[in-house]
Amino acid sequence: MESKAGANGLFFFPYLLGERAPLWNDYARGMFIGLGMDTTRAVLEGTAFALRHVVETVKEAGASAECLRICGGGAKSRTWCQIKASMLHMPVHVLDDRSGDVPVGDALLVGRKVGVFPDMTEAAEKIIKVKEIIEPVKEWEEAYDQLYPYYVEMYRHLDQDLKQLKKTVSQL
Repeated sequence: MESKAGANGLFFFPYLLGERAPLWNDYARGMFIGLGMDTTRAVLEGTAFALRHVVETVKEAGASAECLRICGGGAKSRTWCQIKASMLHMPVHVLDDRSGDVPVGDALLVGRKVGVFPDMTEAAEKIIKVKEIIEPVKEWEEAYDQLYPYYVEMYRHLDQDLKQLKKTVSQL
């Protein structure tokens, strides 16, 4: 990645199939705003902005988060992990490949419910291993803090237009 944090003002809205949390609308669509010749990392940042939107909404509801644990394909990109860490102001714990993927977490929850795992924390510590912890990049955190309000407000300003666009397109 050669571009700096903030992708030189390019925003990517990753709503390719509508958006679930925290927007819950099926008419939102993916967008690039601010496209120029000097932008390369907006897609990675766009997904991190969307993740921050979810985390901020969860925090407003009273929950907390101290780290992000990730696995799978996206976890293989150190740059993407640093972007997420910086966007969320928290370390990203990259899980060992042997820790599994989302189904492992599902299995832990079911195992707890049916009594296989009496202590969820103990079971998770035995099964899930952290391969690496990636810390935020201070300069990126500062850039994302300045840009995040634009991400949220641009979506809000376009919301009704996107709704009307979906309606119009469905009638063509």
